Parts: sequence; structure tokens; C-alpha cells
Amino acid sequence: MHSAFPHFEPSRTGLVPPPSSEVDTATLDLLAGWRAEDATDNPEALRLAEVEIAEFMKALNDNRARTDEGQLYL
Repeated sequence: MHSAFPHFEPSRTGLVPPPSSEVDTATLDLLAGWRAEDATDNPEALRLAEVEIAEFMKALNDNRARTDEGQLYL
């Protein structure tokens, strides 16, 4: 199979990048910057974030229960 993207190899699920032993420092730096921008020690912001993630995990589990799939979060 000829790929329109010669630097990617075809797979069953689509195009995947070839294995690399190089560290993607640009992506790691970007993620670190986002983490620093979002960092807080504000107790109310932290409490709201905890509530938000708990609601998100519950919604995922509820959806999976409706489709007879196992829970992701216990």
C-alpha cells in the first residue's frame, strides 16, 4: 500500500508515526508551559477542579454502564 505520507507507515487503525528514540522536547516544553500557566494554590480553584473531574469521571462511568461496559474509574 502506497502512503500519501511517506514518513508514516500504514497500520490497521490508520497512519502511525514510525518509532523514534528521540525525545520530543518541543512538545514536552509546551506541556510544561501549559502546566505552569494553569498552576494554582487557590483553595477554591482547587476545590472546583476536584468537583469538575469527579463529575467527569462519573459521567464516563454512567455512560459505560448504559452500554454494559466496565467502569473506567472506581
